[in-house]
Amino acid sequence: MIDFIVKNQRNNVEIVEEAKITTYDLPLMRVLHRYARMTLTSIAARIEATKKQFHWQSKVPIYLGKDLLLIPIKSLRSPHTLLVNFYAIKSTQKKNSQEIEIIFIDSIHKTIGNANLFRKQLIRCHVLDLFILESESK
Repeated sequence: MIDFIVKNQRNNVEIVEEAKITTYDLPLMRVLHRYARMTLTSIAARIEATKKQFHWQSKVPIYLGKDLLLIPIKSLRSPHTLLVNFYAIKSTQKKNSQEIEIIFIDSIHKTIGNANLFRKQLIRCHVLDLFILESESK
């Protein structure tokens, strides 16, 4: 299971999965599009549908499958983009007023700034996850 995806300083994409880092020399959107294609959709369509359904404007969570719901911490166009997999989070700990530490299922730890934004994004993911569960049960 993917823990998080980060765009590094050389504009490469790093995917952290089961304590291993895989680096791709591709734009972030192309890497995400590969995951969206597995469900016969595009990444742009997923983002647009989520925006319209929930009336969200920016930093929209991206659902890409039963074990992949990405929480954007920064804009997808930002050179320091970070996408955290909601389903891989085991717990979180507040480090100080601005930082939060994420503990993943496979015991990896990642500290991020802007704890308030992260909390807001977690709420969005819970809403989206419930919507998906209800949709699948119909």
